[in-house]
Amino acid sequence: MNLGSATDGVVHPHASSTSPRGKASVWWRGVSRSPSSAWLLLVSGTLFYSSVEGWYWLDALYFRVATVATAGDGDLAPTTPFGKVFTIVYILVGVGVFVAIAAKIAAALVRREPANKTESG
Repeated sequence: MNLGSATDGVVHPHASSTSPRGKASVWWRGVSRSPSSAWLLLVSGTLFYSSVEGWYWLDALYFRVATVATAGDGDLAPTTPFGKVFTIVYILVGVGVFVAIAAKIAAALVRREPANKTESG
């Protein structure tokens, strides 16, 4: 089985994760899935508030982003009991998703090695 070299530009599924390219590809797979979760969260919340609360889609999206960013100013608020319960769960899940994305990016930046690193000793 030809796995290719670490410099051929192709991420191979069975390549060793000990190579720098393997570590980068593992990290990228984790981070690349996070935006999908974030978009799914925003779309589902927008659809929910549009249908349950009867909000215009742009108002619903605005509320979703303001809520997850913890920057809500109270101009919009759910009025139904179901909407209020959904909002509680949505805040807990939404903040967790965005914190996870930030943590993955920060961890990658901390572990990142300079491209022109020289060996000493």
